[in-house]
Amino acid sequence: MTNAALYSDIAEHIVQLLQEWTKPWECPWAKDGSPGFPMNGARRKRCQGINVLHLWAVFGYHQYSSQLWLTYKQSQGFGGQVRA
Repeated sequence: MTNAALYSDIAEHIVQLLQEWTKPWECPWAKDGSPGFPMNGARRKRCQGINVLHLWAVFGYHQYSSQLWLTYKQSQGFGGQVRA
């Protein structure tokens, strides 16, 4: 997948979530006391770029309790398995 296609898919996903789920001026991902930015759970580094917007949308939509994220390989390294 090209970068342009990836950005387009993420933008469409965010627009869809906004239309289904929240008002554009609300920030549900920050109301529960969670960190303002998604972070890599293994490295404790802030995510950057388009990943921030995408992970904010996923976090709010699914009402996750943590803003810590792992890659597939990092999850495996901790003994985890990714579920689809």
